Amino acid sequence: MTEPVMLVLDDVPEELDELRGALRRRYGLEYVVICESSAAAASDRLARLAADGRPVAIVCASAAMIDTGGGEVLAIAHRLYPAAKRVLIVPRGGPSAPSLRVPAALLHDESVAQ
Repeated sequence: MTEPVMLVLDDVPEELDELRGALRRRYGLEYVVICESSAAAASDRLARLAADGRPVAIVCASAAMIDTGGGEVLAIAHRLYPAAKRVLIVPRGGPSAPSLRVPAALLHDESVAQ
């Protein structure tokens, strides 16, 4: 059986590398961890995986990318893989952490907001 995919999206290379390493160390035996640095690349990857019949279990997008396509990727993931978990990665504390309010971009698409 083919391992399910865990797709991670972040446009900050250092953060993406850190996530990639941590996720592969922890989940590398159970999931194929795929990382993308743009919403377009992640959307294309999801479409290719669906066309190939590959299972996708988890799609993660950085909260900082919501205004630049992260929300759309989560919506595409929901459409192609309704049972897949969708995760919004939010930084912990500090002055650069976003507020805990739902980003307005998520409210535009009711399926994403749900």
